Amino acid sequence: ATYNISSDTELKLVDLMKDWLPYWFKFRGGQGGILKVDFTGKGSTANFRVPYIIIKKNGQKLVKFMELKNQTGTVYIPDFGSQINSVIMIPSNQYKTTGFNSNQPSTYFSFIASTVTLSIPLITDVSPPEGSLDGGTTVTINGANFLEGAKVTFGGLEASGVRVVNSSTITAVTPAHSNGLVEVVVTNPDTQEGRLVNGFNYEGVLTDGSLLRAIGDYKVYIIKGGYKRWIQSPRVFDFYGHLNWDRIITVTPEVRDSYQDAWLIRAAGDPRVYEINGDGTKHWLNMTSEQFTTTGRIWEMVYIINSAERDFYLTGSDVIFL
Repeated sequence: ATYNISSDTELKLVDLMKDWLPYWFKFRGGQGGILKVDFTGKGSTANFRVPYIIIKKNGQKLVKFMELKNQTGTVYIPDFGSQINSVIMIPSNQYKTTGFNSNQPSTYFSFIASTVTLSIPLITDVSPPEGSLDGGTTVTINGANFLEGAKVTFGGLEASGVRVVNSSTITAVTPAHSNGLVEVVVTNPDTQEGRLVNGFNYEGVLTDGSLLRAIGDYKVYIIKGGYKRWIQSPRVFDFYGHLNWDRIITVTPEVRDSYQDAWLIRAAGDPRVYEINGDGTKHWLNMTSEQFTTTGRIWEMVYIINSAERDFYLTGSDVIFL
């Protein structure tokens, strides 16, 4: 359905939707104002996802998703009717995933679409939407009602190099932050704030020495080459000044599994190679280098550690070549 939204129009709609059968709603009109859309999913079976497509008059198309909290969310889209020709909202309920039949129940939803005038800062997007944990990423913040002298924070940390280009554009340099999605906040000199939840994603670049943990897994690994070594105890962090819990990079299980497990160590200055077991014991590989390779062990799997970590592990029986 297509609806014209003008300055004196407020469109309200309540309807029912079956799972995985999305509806399309197209909004046109406006005279350069801000399109506001409030969406609510209702009932115990509400599990809506609400993507929307912004179609600009220059032909550019942007796909975004409404951020829902408890199945309620609001989006503000500036320049509606001036730079933006139309907006298409495509709500879809995704509650049921198996056991479908010909008599599926429906779920209520509602939305209100209108044009509004706001004086508070409004953030629509951040480009690029991701950057390094070390900070230093130059970003462009798009929106409306930005004032000269505005401040910008990422996850509560203040950005540097903030420049208000005009009322709808700010450039800034991200601060360092731990891994993950953070809220971006623009604060005008009059203390009014605009927020974009999950507006920027701090991503770690995996290099030798990076710490990683897979989604849903408690184990933290340190990587080297194509190998990963499980850090069995938080105390290991105390042995190294450069290891920091805030530097753990969250990855998918597939990325974690792309690294082969390694459990061989030796301390710097000590030629003895140990095998570390999951019970926190170390076992000296009491064998020659030829026997080491004959048994299928690979030298690249050996991690060089300090003596404090080596001595932390309990000494078990030697591993002997027979």
